[in-house]
Amino acid sequence: MSREEIEPKLAKLMSDIAEVEGIFAIDMNGNLIAGQTIQQDMDKEAIKAKISDIINTVNQLGDLIGKGSSTELKIDLETGIVDIVIGNNLIIGAFIDQESKSQLGLISRSIKNILGI
Repeated sequence: MSREEIEPKLAKLMSDIAEVEGIFAIDMNGNLIAGQTIQQDMDKEAIKAKISDIINTVNQLGDLIGKGSSTELKIDLETGIVDIVIGNNLIIGAFIDQESKSQLGLISRSIKNILGI
């Protein structure tokens, strides 16, 4: 999916679900396709790189235990949650604050709809 195709979908998700504080689309080679956050001073390239690192590490674990590659990762942090969904050709990661945990299912489903899975 091109930047022109994905950016409006990510913007709509952030607009429709106010709890989403940031969202990133990354191709399978680890390249940032699109990303936006409510805080303009966040380092999008560093966030993209860390998402790629996390997926690679989890996939290595999956290989070691014979369970395959990751399809979705939910990471609880002290003050927020990161939801990373891995599609066939694209990875989308979104983050929300801890108080918005009840919206996680809706966010995950919306990301999967964007990815067509």
